[in-house]
Amino acid sequence: MSDPKQSFYQQSSDVRYQLTLAAIRRTHTIWTLKDDQGCIMVSSDEEHCLPIWPDADTAEAWATEEHAHCEPLAIDLSAFLSRWVPGMTEDGYYLAVGPSLDAESLVESPSDLAEAINRR
Repeated sequence: MSDPKQSFYQQSSDVRYQLTLAAIRRTHTIWTLKDDQGCIMVSSDEEHCLPIWPDADTAEAWATEEHAHCEPLAIDLSAFLSRWVPGMTEDGYYLAVGPSLDAESLVESPSDLAEAINRR
């Protein structure tokens, strides 16, 4: 049987996005990585992004090299929608949804992701 983390990372950005969205809807949890300074951020062209994943294992599998010291952080969906989305929007941050091991992902605004989550 194949490793689900490897299977996730072998998918296209679109599929990883859909898998992450489905997991958020199912578990009401968003996963990111943190270190002793707080949540990690990655840059995508001009945007500063919070990377998110469908589960703790997938997030942890991404934490290699410069992020090897990071650990998964669970964000409750209701807290994300009520506090994180407005705060990230105000600060001009985006989300990197299900980034690959090469850090390729679909980038979405927090409010667009919130709409997608609620749009079953």
